[in-house]
Amino acid sequence: PNAAAVGVGHARPAPTQAWVMPDAPSMRVPDSLVHVTEYGEPSSSQPETGHNVRMGGGSLNWMRLGLFLALGLAAVFAAATAYMVGEVRFEPIVLQQDERLVLVEPGESFSELATRLEEQGMIRDAWRFSAYARALGAADSIHAGEYRVRRGELLGELLKRLQRGDVANYRLTLIEGRRIADVLSLMRETPGIVFAAPVPPLEQLAEWLGLPWRHGEGSIWPDTYFFRRGEEGREILLRAAQALKAELTAAWEGRDPDLPLESPYDLLILASLIEKESGTAADAYRVGRVFVNRLEIGMRLQADPSVIYGLGDAFAGDLLRSHLREDTPYNTYTRYGLPPTPISLVSRHSLRAAADPAEGPWKYFVSRGDGSSEFSRTLSEHNRAVRRYIKKR
Repeated sequence: PNAAAVGVGHARPAPTQAWVMPDAPSMRVPDSLVHVTEYGEPSSSQPETGHNVRMGGGSLNWMRLGLFLALGLAAVFAAATAYMVGEVRFEPIVLQQDERLVLVEPGESFSELATRLEEQGMIRDAWRFSAYARALGAADSIHAGEYRVRRGELLGELLKRLQRGDVANYRLTLIEGRRIADVLSLMRETPGIVFAAPVPPLEQLAEWLGLPWRHGEGSIWPDTYFFRRGEEGREILLRAAQALKAELTAAWEGRDPDLPLESPYDLLILASLIEKESGTAADAYRVGRVFVNRLEIGMRLQADPSVIYGLGDAFAGDLLRSHLREDTPYNTYTRYGLPPTPISLVSRHSLRAAADPAEGPWKYFVSRGDGSSEFSRTLSEHNRAVRRYIKKR
């Protein structure tokens, strides 16, 4: 007959052999702990709960160990990467020459710049340099422009300069005694200076530069000006015009109150005549006195440089007597008073000589031929000086 599985308290055929310890009475496993079939096999209907729990605990431990190892490796990798990236700041620029210009184009990304530097052999690893910049939050804050990169400069320092916009500066030197036309020609020939808009005519240039008069001759201050590649030429001229305005204001405020001049612009005109007529700073103050003495008595100034300026392109290099008779607004032999505008850029000593000339009775002067001048009180003295220094040549 088919045997049925029985539970605790039921009779079972052929009981399973009890577990026996040596030298001890036989012991049976309590029925409450084991379910068996009639053949003594474990019941297939009994859940294997205990077995699964033991296996689950082991798997969990392995999972925890694996996670710990993964996190540890990630931390080691991150630390190693951070170290390698951080060390980039101590790497030097590699150059064959002492320095080189590097242009950062507007809109160029840092990674593009780094790749270009690597391709040119200036850095070893573009990726690490880019990663270093990103780690500092500097990759998106560099300025376009031209940078002067020096051999041996550390990449960390270069990055700081890129952030500051510490671009290369060029210099433009404007010389006293030159005309505005000479200045504009020089600026147009200077690489890096651009004129996006046309420069107005000379008659309107000063107004364009924010000065309280219109004509542009002599309306900027001669000095050395620094600019960046691509800088607008008008910006440089504006700086030079403002510098002139400051110098002229200071000279006007410190002028001799008895000067026969009506405005700072008159002072600038007079200073330009002194600039062109004097060869030394010491002579400038005496030349200034000659012109002031003549203005005070209504005597024509008879300044050759003013006549030459009025001739314009017609002047070929030699001032002729016919030129002295040719009337123009700038001919101080045919007209009284100051010319209508300055005739050149002025220096500080010429401006001061106009504002506060030396004391003396001179009304004439002539060049000695060595850069200095001979000054005279009367026409007869002057004629003797002319014969001595001019006609003997």
